[in-house]
Amino acid sequence: MKGDDMQDKSLRTKRSGEFGENLVTDIMSKEWGFDVDRIDSVGADLSAYKDGVAYIISVKYRRFTPGESLQEGFDFKDESKLKEAARRRCGATGIVAFIGCFLKDGKQITVCSFINSSHLILLPKRKDNYVFYFDDKNSTFEKLIQDGVIYRVVEKRDLGNSVNGVDF
Repeated sequence: MKGDDMQDKSLRTKRSGEFGENLVTDIMSKEWGFDVDRIDSVGADLSAYKDGVAYIISVKYRRFTPGESLQEGFDFKDESKLKEAARRRCGATGIVAFIGCFLKDGKQITVCSFINSSHLILLPKRKDNYVFYFDDKNSTFEKLIQDGVIYRVVEKRDLGNSVNGVDF
């Protein structure tokens, strides 16, 4: 039985990652006009092109449970892998897309934030990670957003008569 649980968790993790990649692809292609492709490369999930400029994107998706701290880590080693993947793609710019989904005041909030890999150094650090916050309580993040270092897309959806996002 234990093996089945591990396999189920692995499958959920894979599907969650694919969902995050699809969401980033949708935003970048439909809303911003990028050509986006999925790539299978160490340190990178997507490549995007627009106006002759290439980007390599690492997608970090997280669905938070109520009461959980709204933050995600990005390992220093992953930063090196992303920069190497971007270098291998003829000097493309590395981007990290952080996606967080959580419930707040009866609404499902989806936050998609994009940061250039060269700006990761501006994020708070903890052990071997940069720390990324999804809520509005962190003044460092508010300044980075105001300065255009982090580009953030926020979608709020009223859950109405739904439980855990499932309508009845």
